[in-house]
Amino acid sequence: MCGLASHPSKEEFLTVGQDGVLGIWDIKLRKQTRYAKLECGADAVAYSNKGDYIAIGMRNGYLLVVDENFAPVAKT
Repeated sequence: MCGLASHPSKEEFLTVGQDGVLGIWDIKLRKQTRYAKLECGADAVAYSNKGDYIAIGMRNGYLLVVDENFAPVAKT
């Protein structure tokens, strides 16, 4: 695991890693509730202020932004 971010209002957090998996974890249940396979590994992850977007710093140099359903919003 390389990146970790807590949600601003929900009891959950994100993880990303060199394996290219973006995971959402429930703090109370202590288990992963959703995940997505990324096109490559990632080093950093963050929620937006409202928690409706996720920014992912990819190992290939791109910044990927997805919504809470993992649908891509932007890639730069």
